[in-house]
Amino acid sequence: MNNQNIISFSISELREKNPDAPGIVHNGCFISLPEYDNQNRSVLFNYPCRINAYFIMICESGSADININLNEYRISENSILIHKPNNILQMIGTNEARGYLLGFEENLLQQVDINVRGLGPVLLQVLEEPVLHVTPEESRQLQGLIRSIADEIAKAREMPFFEEILRSYFSLFLYKLCSIVSKDRKERPSVESSAKSRNEEYFHRFMQELSLHYKNERSVGFYASQLCITPKYLTTLIKKVSGHSAADWIDRYVILEAKNLLRYSSMSIQEVAYYLNFPNQSFFGKYFKHQTGMSPSAYKMQQRSDEA
Repeated sequence: MNNQNIISFSISELREKNPDAPGIVHNGCFISLPEYDNQNRSVLFNYPCRINAYFIMICESGSADININLNEYRISENSILIHKPNNILQMIGTNEARGYLLGFEENLLQQVDINVRGLGPVLLQVLEEPVLHVTPEESRQLQGLIRSIADEIAKAREMPFFEEILRSYFSLFLYKLCSIVSKDRKERPSVESSAKSRNEEYFHRFMQELSLHYKNERSVGFYASQLCITPKYLTTLIKKVSGHSAADWIDRYVILEAKNLLRYSSMSIQEVAYYLNFPNQSFFGKYFKHQTGMSPSAYKMQQRSDEA
């Protein structure tokens, strides 16, 4: 790859760059069904890329190995993978995988009648473990809704109230998915539920700010000021909600970006250091080695060796 950064696409741009890949695109939404050519479909994600959209993959049969943020996941029958905007996604292998794929951009959420704020805690649940295992009946219900959306797009573009019908199906799908994801949460004891909800909201806001500023800001104090709380309080609540400190999350974001740039881009180590707002290559090298146990150059050589 000759890009200077990890490629980032909208859904329409993804289709433009992969015109032969099967699927239906309409108004910030992308759908692919099992009967479409699975081999061509994988072309969409052959290389590491950021897709500025949510993607929900429901595996009907077979399996697929997918790399998200340098973590490898396998989806198989009756499992769901949820990809969120700004994650780095790559398809690394399929074993006769067949399934359903629904992608939608953030602006589509703004067009439907749905409680987006209420979805926050549910999305947090899949933040670190994006693969969900569901019952065959739950899988069939979600598959049926995706097929209904695809049918509406393919056959009813000229029908009265087409957009309203489409948004209703989409709302129904999201609520059904969130209901399934939330099922386990309801079985857990709701101790200090209001405090937990407040902490989760802070955590959600912290992660939003981090995704926007991690390239330039690495201090806990900066993010605490963005949330109008003290650094100590931010550290305490982030640890309580996620099991990791705020500083840990900051370092993980920076190192993730550094690893991907070193592995996939044509940037030199010095260019990566400046891109991530380090004062110089030496400072970046010490930071990287402290976090990973190896120098940037050693990491880059290791990845080339693994790919040879």
